[in-house]
Formats: sequence, structure tokens, C-alpha cells
Amino acid sequence: MESCAKACRRLSIPAARCLLRVLTVTPLLGCSGPAQPGQAHVAPAPLSLEQALQGFSNCRLHGFYLEGDPPEPVSPYFRERGLLTPCEVDDAAEIAYFCVKDSFYGLPVDRIEIPSSTAAFSQGLHFTVPVEQARAVLLRTLGSDFAQSAASNEGNAPELVEIPEDPQRSALLCIQPFG
Repeated sequence: MESCAKACRRLSIPAARCLLRVLTVTPLLGCSGPAQPGQAHVAPAPLSLEQALQGFSNCRLHGFYLEGDPPEPVSPYFRERGLLTPCEVDDAAEIAYFCVKDSFYGLPVDRIEIPSSTAAFSQGLHFTVPVEQARAVLLRTLGSDFAQSAASNEGNAPELVEIPEDPQRSALLCIQPFG
């Protein structure tokens, strides 16, 4: 049986978190944990979006992609919530959308987008608030308004955009340019 430490490495869970998450990983992967028979465990709280998205400020998200057959998200954020199948896939744009009810620094999130293939690279959060409201919260909490910039055009920083079909919604996106 695979050790939980090895399973955590395979899932890109940092070593420090692995110890905290071993009880979550153990039942999902069938790995062997450090528990002694009869020893009681308390499951840790699920990974928050803020924790899962460390590296989002420079578009370096770990585990926010699909892998395997059938393809499933790698990040423990999705596994902990049983989100293994997207609620929508845009085959033309090669994006998988996962429907959630969560928050990111107080902003309501209802969709997470990740690439559905290795050819595409778009990752982001969809908020149920207009772009200006999201911009104010992000500026207050993260110190950036995530406006379009040279860094966002190069795929090195997220950009906050209005959802064209619904101006009452916005998205914070990391998009890697092709070429």
C-alpha cells in the first residue's frame, strides 16, 4: 500500500500540509497513514480557496489542472469537496468549469475554471458580483485591483474582468498567451 507521504507528493500537497491532511488523503487514496489501530483522529478543516490558490498573484497555481483517465482535478481542494467532474466543459476553449459555493477573501465564488487540456491555459474564479465591487474588495484585501497590465497580458498576473454575458458578474483570470 502506498504511504500517505508518497500520495501527498503525487498530489502536489506540500509536506507540511500533508501531515495535516493525511486523514483526508487516506480514505481517498487508500494510503497507509501513521495512525495506530484504535487511535482516534479528528479530520482537518477543508483547504480554503485562499490556501488552495497560493501563487495566484503570479499565476502559479499548483494542482489546478486535470490529470488521469478519466481526467480529474489534481488539487486537494477539489477532492476534499468531491468535485471530480466539471459542471461544464467548453471544448472549443478547452476549459473545464467546476460549480462551487465558496468565497475568496469575502467575494462569493460560484465557478472555478481550469484547463481541460495541456494545450490551453486559463485558470480563474468567477464571482457573483460586478467587477467594480470585486475590484474594491481585492484592492482592500490583497492590495491590487488586478487591472489589465503587461504582467497579466504575459500570463504572469491575474486580471479582473467583467463577464460579457452578465455585467453583474466578474472573473479573476490567469490566461497564458499562445505562442
